[in-house]
Amino acid sequence: MTDVRRQTEIGEFPEDWEFSTLARICGLDGCIQTGPFGSQLHANEYAADGVPVINPTHLEGNRINHAHVPRVSEETSHRLDRHRVKKGDILFGRRGELGRHGLVTDSEAGWLCGTGCFLVRIRNPKVDNAFLSYLFSTNSVLNWLQARAAGSIMPNLNNTVLSNLPVAFPTIVEQREVVAILDKIRRAVDVETAICERLEALKSATMTKLFREGLRGEPLKRTEIGEIPQSWQLVRLGDIARIGNGSTPKRTNAQYWLGGRIPWITSTKIHDVLIDAADEFVTDMAFRECHLPMVPKGSLLVAITGQGKTLGNAALLQIDTCINQHLAYVQFQIPSALPEFFLFYLRSLYSYFRQISSSGGSTKGALTCGFIANLMVPMPSESEQKEIAELFLRLADRQMVAKSRSAAMSSLYETSLPQLTTGFLRVKNEHSGEVVNA
Repeated sequence: MTDVRRQTEIGEFPEDWEFSTLARICGLDGCIQTGPFGSQLHANEYAADGVPVINPTHLEGNRINHAHVPRVSEETSHRLDRHRVKKGDILFGRRGELGRHGLVTDSEAGWLCGTGCFLVRIRNPKVDNAFLSYLFSTNSVLNWLQARAAGSIMPNLNNTVLSNLPVAFPTIVEQREVVAILDKIRRAVDVETAICERLEALKSATMTKLFREGLRGEPLKRTEIGEIPQSWQLVRLGDIARIGNGSTPKRTNAQYWLGGRIPWITSTKIHDVLIDAADEFVTDMAFRECHLPMVPKGSLLVAITGQGKTLGNAALLQIDTCINQHLAYVQFQIPSALPEFFLFYLRSLYSYFRQISSSGGSTKGALTCGFIANLMVPMPSESEQKEIAELFLRLADRQMVAKSRSAAMSSLYETSLPQLTTGFLRVKNEHSGEVVNA
């Protein structure tokens, strides 16, 4: 193998690789063709059963997502037979999120390429289509496609652009070794992702059961928040805890931030469940002049505004800290109220909080401290609170480990993908799969 590299429009590759374009490598039995136009496949031809149709929304991470795939009747599919996909085909989205593509496997063979897609059929003995599919996932290829797309509001690919897409590839043996390595990493990512999903489902199911039935198997009573065990109290959160929120010192005043030693938490930390460190710090001057509340360890934080999955989430403080205005704190005033129990109860209300904030039940798009203070919450005995909290803390530990492993495998994949498909990492032994820096 050589260390000499050749510069192309999609990056640098080893000089000993072969260089071509997508159209040239398709082979005599290959093609680059658009999916059926709207005049060929009408909306009223979709059916509940029949042959699946792959649209751009189903192309995710060079795979084909089977969720919510529309179908057409067998009769309609025969009319559209030229758009029927085969194993090894690569489908590209024609508009919108350019570069979106998916490799057809045995599971999708016989389906139809839908409107809005390109069908790329490569039948070339020098090329492993799975290798190309991985290559097409690199940022350099995505940037190349975006730079040549037509349309500013809704970028579109056309046949000419896709035909001229540069490609580079090593020997077929090395391609297959690269595919084997990346496939193995992706399978590991899939396993870790599935574990995270199962743990999340277990947590949700456990919350639903325990916050309704408790641990003692006792009779239930009806309350304004639904059924709860007979011995549990129903209390207003504001009657057992102090509720408030924080603020943000002016960013333009360097004396509020430079050299600060007092922890200051924003809503970006709310996903940590247990918050034991701050990313930012404020000065004593900011604390005094901006009247920042010092929220003690053992308080709960609730994101009362935020984007994505932040709004409505809750976490437990394990440090004394200041907070910004997007967080409310819940500081318990009685020793029989265990913060860990109420942490997971509030986290079980995440969907409810989101619904309330979006419907205007509190402030449109946000929660308020008043709303949280008036929230009715169940309160078991101190011993049962402790048992339930310990169960959820153990589950949270398992989730944290699983998420860490999932993130590590995803990072390995994201790092390995461009290095292996551009030859910065080479397969040292084409039979062992060992890789080395080029």
